[in-house]
Amino acid sequence: MSDHRKAEPSGPNDATAATDAASLHSSEVSFELSLHSSNRPENEPEPLHRSLSLERTDTYLASRPETVPVLEYVPKENRRGVLLSWAVIPEAVNPRLYLERTKLTLVLVVAFAAVSGPMGTSILLPAIDDLVDQLHTTTTIANISVGIYLISLGVFPLWWSSLCERIGRRTVYVISFAWFFAFSIGCAVAPNITALIILRLLAGSGASAVQACGAGTIADLYVQEERGRALGLFYLGPLLGPFISPIMGGAVAIKWGWRSTMWIMVIVCGLNVITILLFLPETLQNDFDISQLKKQIAQQVLDVDPNDEKNVDLERMATNLSQSTSFRRLNMLDETPVDALMPAVSRHETNQSAYSKAILQKELSRLESIESGQNSWPTLLYDLFIRPLHSLVLFGYPPVTLAIAFAGISFAGIYFVNIAISTQYSSAPYNFKSIIVGLMYVPNSITYFLASVYGGKWNDSLLKRAAKKNNGILTPESRISWNAVLAICLYPPLCLIFGWCMQKKTFWVFPLIGTALFGLSSMLTIGLVVTYLVDILPGRGSTGIALNNLCRQLLAASATFVTEPLINALGIGVLFSIYVGVFLCASTLMWHLKRNGAKYREKYDLTDFYARL
Repeated sequence: MSDHRKAEPSGPNDATAATDAASLHSSEVSFELSLHSSNRPENEPEPLHRSLSLERTDTYLASRPETVPVLEYVPKENRRGVLLSWAVIPEAVNPRLYLERTKLTLVLVVAFAAVSGPMGTSILLPAIDDLVDQLHTTTTIANISVGIYLISLGVFPLWWSSLCERIGRRTVYVISFAWFFAFSIGCAVAPNITALIILRLLAGSGASAVQACGAGTIADLYVQEERGRALGLFYLGPLLGPFISPIMGGAVAIKWGWRSTMWIMVIVCGLNVITILLFLPETLQNDFDISQLKKQIAQQVLDVDPNDEKNVDLERMATNLSQSTSFRRLNMLDETPVDALMPAVSRHETNQSAYSKAILQKELSRLESIESGQNSWPTLLYDLFIRPLHSLVLFGYPPVTLAIAFAGISFAGIYFVNIAISTQYSSAPYNFKSIIVGLMYVPNSITYFLASVYGGKWNDSLLKRAAKKNNGILTPESRISWNAVLAICLYPPLCLIFGWCMQKKTFWVFPLIGTALFGLSSMLTIGLVVTYLVDILPGRGSTGIALNNLCRQLLAASATFVTEPLINALGIGVLFSIYVGVFLCASTLMWHLKRNGAKYREKYDLTDFYARL
């Protein structure tokens, strides 16, 4: 039976409108459509006081102009982050609605911040001999100050990624770079090698925050199809830093010694603190209304209709709730529909088995404790210091493990090349001074820049082309395309060119041909994995990036420790031949992921891993 409700007339041309929810099951429904003549656009047809079918009504409504989202700023009293009065760009309700030039500004600020961490790794290399003389130590011990810094860049993002989703991105950026700035000053005035190693560890812990939170900032600003170019610009920082820093380090060390390299880091950190304070507002979406969410979850626990669209959306929201009680990631909901195969997190058809009532009940209890402010100190301390280690459970998710393994081996190659350039060009037959050795990194730097900017655009275009071929359906594996083929094909011969030209002591230009194109292929492989991780971990992109950093920095530190001893034992040509063999084995992981990634994501329920975070 239809329950017709009469609208209140507001003018002579108003008519009675009727609808009934139950009648939607019938194939034909009649009702009268009313429009006020004064509010009707000129190009809109006159209202017809006659019966319309649902099909005609849908056509009519589809022809009406769509509402365009409007950029709104958060009121000053509600803005988040430290030292808000310094920010010249206000916080937006929806950061994705910023003007393109504003978003580009934010990306460049984060990219500049991302330069400083890796920069601190290699800037000391041209000055190692002076450091050994001044601090009365050995080269082996001096190299620990380089390796320990790399390790801190990999380990500490596990905690920063948790904090940035709890207290916001701006606050984490400001605190971490102030910390980095302070301990960089300590490194510059360190009285002995022990103090330097400890201070380098602490400085690296502050520098590592942007490695974990930066990709999350990009996800805050861009939808998936636009994210490749922005991530390419962002990752220009951590990948370019190791190459430009020896140039700067060699230039200042030849005149002022090793301490001048640390003062360069102090200047860079200070500039980062200023740009972050001025130009980086909070981009993490505002908190959910906890009381309202608690009511909805309680209702879902008691009475769930798996076909109810509202409950499906709530399930997806609850699925992505951070176990550290962060409820800010509203934008994770529009990241997920791209992948139609991912269980529960992205597929509307997934039922309650993907995220059980028991887990919902656990979230309900957690919400009640948050709302009442009854979180105990042990719980808070556990969330801050122990829970971040839970992110290691994601290594049980095959797409994450395979992608990170490939990226880590690729990234280690950068440090094999980096250390080899320094050691080989400073020895016979070249015997270049530190400033000239630093210039040997210029070809790598140029190709890294080009690959970061244009490789990201190419990645986006490949993704859009894949969408057209698949009727608009995208999967994360769509990113593993011709970009991966080109990079994997270029990588081995370029490593061999560099290694064997150095082995045969050829003219100094010839090894640089290999390093130049090596930079291009390296950026393509690493950028590919970064965007893939963000796509396969909706709402947990920062965690995926932190795990990626952990593995690649540990492997990079290992490369830093062993490159020179292996060159002395095997020869540089043999060393790079072995590395090429390892890389080719690792490249089969991406081929396997391209073919079987969707099967893995169908087999392994991502919500099971999220529930343990």
